[in-house]
Amino acid sequence: MRKTFDDIAYIWKSGQVSKLPSADEIVSSARKGLSKIKNKIIVEVASLSLALITIIWVCSIFRFQYLSTYIGLGLMFLTVAGFSFFRIRQVLFLRKINVNNAPKDYLADLKQFQLEQKKVNTTYYTWYVILLNFAFGLYFYEVLFRSGLRTIWQYFAVIIYIAWMLIAIFYINLIKSRIEEERVKQVIQDLEKLQDTLSEESQL
Repeated sequence: MRKTFDDIAYIWKSGQVSKLPSADEIVSSARKGLSKIKNKIIVEVASLSLALITIIWVCSIFRFQYLSTYIGLGLMFLTVAGFSFFRIRQVLFLRKINVNNAPKDYLADLKQFQLEQKKVNTTYYTWYVILLNFAFGLYFYEVLFRSGLRTIWQYFAVIIYIAWMLIAIFYINLIKSRIEEERVKQVIQDLEKLQDTLSEESQL
């Protein structure tokens, strides 16, 4: 009779499987892969936190003439804080995933994280970029076009900013997102193969 997944999980944990010398390696690799993702998100959150501190510092040091500038800075703060919230939630979720859980539960947690990861890297990030650019537009109106800079330097600053945002959106973020997603995908595939093998072993 075919064993249930809980029976397979018991075999895995009890060490009764003799034909899977790579099982521990797969679990160890999964733990390391998730740890790398978690650490990278923590670094990103730290950078975003620094941006929040900088925004507060700018508001406290400089006295702007236009309300639109303060609205822009406020929108920047809320946008960065909101995106930071979703990234922190990812870290907290990863910390809750227990590699010692039954394979069924562990895989379910990983797939749930994978879905959240796709939302953060696509929908949430898209809104983050849109709102942040709108906020910068409000901020730049006074800082650049009301600051007395010569027109050529105004356009130069705008071009540099647009170029950097395009690089950040279509190159840096795409590469970062692809690496994150591929790492989680590989972990899930390895554990699913291990699960299938355990299922076959348990029937022998």
